Parts: sequence; structure tokens; C-alpha cells
Amino acid sequence: MVGYEPTVGQWEFHRAKERFRLLCAGARFGKSMAGGHEILWHLLMPGSHIWTAGPKYDQASKEFRYCLDALRKLKAGGLPIPIRRVVDNVLAGQMRIELDFTPDGREGDPEYVSFLQAKSWHEPDTLLGEEVDLLVLSEGALCPRSVWDRYLRARVGSRLGRVVVPTTPHGVDDFLYPLFYEPAMRGEKDYWCGQYGQIHQAIGQKVLRGSTVETVEGAGVVVDSPMDQVFAYLDDPANADVFVEAARYQRAGK
Repeated sequence: MVGYEPTVGQWEFHRAKERFRLLCAGARFGKSMAGGHEILWHLLMPGSHIWTAGPKYDQASKEFRYCLDALRKLKAGGLPIPIRRVVDNVLAGQMRIELDFTPDGREGDPEYVSFLQAKSWHEPDTLLGEEVDLLVLSEGALCPRSVWDRYLRARVGSRLGRVVVPTTPHGVDDFLYPLFYEPAMRGEKDYWCGQYGQIHQAIGQKVLRGSTVETVEGAGVVVDSPMDQVFAYLDDPANADVFVEAARYQRAGK
């Protein structure tokens, strides 16, 4: 009804149940779209408190607007979505959605009001106070470690909130590497990391056909498109840096 058909990588992200999830992928993977629909499912739970935060409101607005667009489609499709308030002003830094599930004809009971609030971590004073059930860090690799430690980590404390980080990877220097990536690689139960390169994106965009597979080297991809289609993809200069990756996947096969 909302027109969202998750790719293989997006489904893996949505199915993961860990409390801290890191989604690393390049452009056109659909990170913000996946993040926005993850927000949607939480927002439809009465009493959910949700933040989407980015370097600036422009970044935080991506997941916010995917969620808002999906809500409007659900409502237009006839579902009784109890939208109480929508503020969507990125220039003023005011972006909020409220849904009121208060029963029995009453209104505004905090126990039943869900909200989504966009935040900018360049305005740290606005990151104080509230506790949230879901925190989405848009392009989280750009977040300073000091902002995470001093402001954001505490927001998911008492409510045992979840953290989702859809981001373009920036190597080992950002705070995500020691605090999210390494725990996930060690198999710690509260951490999940999905890493998706160009081959995953090509499959997600239906340029190639294939599926993910576990190998001794970690998660890989089996490409089962016709060979002429594969070679046409690899011959495209835009995909020149995929040759090494494709060869590695071939070696890791059956």
C-alpha cells in the first residue's frame, strides 16, 4: 500500500532484531528509505518516542519524509491513521509527527501518543531531556564521538531504546567502528552490521540477479544472472572497481 518493496539487503536489515544496527552502504542502496520505513513500523506502536538525527536537518529530513510519505499513503488508502500533528519545516529546524492512539474518545494521553522528531547534532542543546524508543542516526559515520557519548547514548537508556544507523562507511576513524562494527563482528548479541557494496546494490536494483550467502570469508553474494548480462555490467566504466569484488565472490563460491 505504501509502495515500498525492500531489496534483499533492506529485508536483511528489517529482519535483524538486535538493539544496535549498523547499515553500511553506498549511494542508491536505499538506506534512508529503509530507515524511514523502519521508523514507520515503530511509530505505529502507541506511545513510541522516536528521533531521527543527522549532521543537519537536511540529512535527518530524509528518513522523516519517507516515513511521512508512507503515513499519508496509508491514510489515503483508507487506514485509520490517527495523525494528530505534522510539522515539516526543515529550514526552521522544526520537524515533528504525532499520532494519537488514545482510546475511548479521549485525546492526548502521553501513554498513547507516538511521535517522531527530527534533530541536528550540530545543535547539541536540543539533544537533552527526552528518552526515546528508537534513535535513527542519518549518516551516522559523521557524528562526533563526543556527541554520541555526551548526548545521544543516554537518550536510549531508561527506555532500552534501539539505535539504527544508516550510513555511508567512512573507515576505521569514526566512532561506529569500535562501538558498533567491532561488537557485531565479534558476534555480540545486541549488535548487527550489514555491509553492502556495488554487487548488492546491482541486485537490489534488479540490474543483476542473485542472493546473499554465508562463506568462510563472511557474507557474500551468488550472482546467477546470464553471463552476457554479468559481463555487460562489468564492462560499464561506472562499475570498474567491482572487478576485484566480483573475483572474490567467485573464489568464495561452491
